[in-house]
Amino acid sequence: MPEFLANHHVVSGLNDAGAIPVDITGGTKSSDARTDRVCMKGYQKATFLIFTHAWAAGTSVVSFTQATNVANSLADSKALLYPQGHYVSTTYALGVAPVWVKTAGALTIPNTANQAYAIEIDADSLDADNGFDCLQIVLATPGANADLVQVVVILSEPRYGGLESQLVNPVVD
Repeated sequence: MPEFLANHHVVSGLNDAGAIPVDITGGTKSSDARTDRVCMKGYQKATFLIFTHAWAAGTSVVSFTQATNVANSLADSKALLYPQGHYVSTTYALGVAPVWVKTAGALTIPNTANQAYAIEIDADSLDADNGFDCLQIVLATPGANADLVQVVVILSEPRYGGLESQLVNPVVD
């Protein structure tokens, strides 16, 4: 197994009946687009990579929720702040090396197609004292236009070494 895959878990964060990218248009979605929740029990960091494709108009506020299990069976989901900011790729194009610029505060995806964003969440920022160890990204519906987005989640810094870290499934508690 490649070293990267032994030390990271890669999850398709946002899909709609298998379709990638997902159209988060207000006309086709009844609510905000949400990824599956990922469990941080086996990992210290989660990096959310967001790629916009066709983006007709409007903006989308990006937020996070945390829960005590991936199914949110206790309906105890609550907001999670990410004060460490986010990164924006200023050169998201085929054949061009991306240049990442750190930006403070929460992310609002502007009316710009073909952009890349990265948000890193540390497991210590979750409310572990009250049992919160799962998180989910929420993208507000930008309006009634064709707005396509893809989210990939990379979990890193496994709490367990070697193959044992691969036995911890982050989409199952």
